[in-house]
Amino acid sequence: MWTARLTPTFSYSAPGTYTVVLLARNDQGCADFYVCTNCIQVLPRKVFLPSAFSPNGDGKNDVFRPLPVEEHFSFTRLEVYDRWGQMVFAADNLPAWDGRASDGRPLDPGTYSYRAIILVPDEGLITHTGVVHLVR
Repeated sequence: MWTARLTPTFSYSAPGTYTVVLLARNDQGCADFYVCTNCIQVLPRKVFLPSAFSPNGDGKNDVFRPLPVEEHFSFTRLEVYDRWGQMVFAADNLPAWDGRASDGRPLDPGTYSYRAIILVPDEGLITHTGVVHLVR
């Protein structure tokens, strides 16, 4: 029988993508482990990327864009891809995506992947990838 005696914690000191390995041993000395590859992504403390937006014209969360938490840094590029890996949006210089394709047509609700390239002072160019939910 496996019983948890500890709740492991760890603090990451630098932005990046990390793999986690958890090793456990029961009272009889049997061991097992779990590996989660690239499952922790730490963003620079100066950046926040929402996980969803709703471009419905109500003035709340109508666009998806990286948001600054601190001043004096800039966004250089935002690319958005559909579930088949096709680029549906790309923009430079403080980009914001309104849920439309590059040709202006509204895209279907769903999950899209993105790549944001951000210039952070004292850290250089940071590339962040993730998913965002388009809600209509």
